[in-house]
Amino acid sequence: MGDGYYAIDLTRDPNTEWTYGKSIHRWSYISKDPNATLSKMESLSAEKQEVLDLALAYYKLGEYANPLRIESFFSCMTVIVRDLLNRNPNDDVHTSEIRNKIKDIFRQANSRFDESQFDQDWKSFYSAERCSISHGKGSKLIDVRTLAEHEKIVNTVGSWAREVIYYYIDKFKM
Repeated sequence: MGDGYYAIDLTRDPNTEWTYGKSIHRWSYISKDPNATLSKMESLSAEKQEVLDLALAYYKLGEYANPLRIESFFSCMTVIVRDLLNRNPNDDVHTSEIRNKIKDIFRQANSRFDESQFDQDWKSFYSAERCSISHGKGSKLIDVRTLAEHEKIVNTVGSWAREVIYYYIDKFKM
């Protein structure tokens, strides 16, 4: 992933053209042994694998540089929460149910889970940003002047999605 630029210096030498760019090399967020995780994934039932595949598809969309990354990560978590709540794929899941189930997952996964920080982040990230995007309102995530804030929000929500994915895999491995 990278951005490239094409430029002509009109003030000094308009006959000189150049390109320049920056690149970001891929990094990994793996917090568990990849082979063990893949083995657990392969052991899931066909029904749970289907849920995981859909969640991972949404997660993958969140990895591409675009202002809707946060929407993809929340969709990833919603797929899993819907299944954990034993809802049908077309059933609605209320925001409070999503939030409460994610909090429950984090409490189980981390004894030092900061619930008040999560509540504050949820209000800012889900209510203010994700809902704003979904309903066509203003958002930090689409304003190029707030790129650093955008990255902080998306990285946090992405880490939430990864934790929910790992939880789901561990819960249903055979």
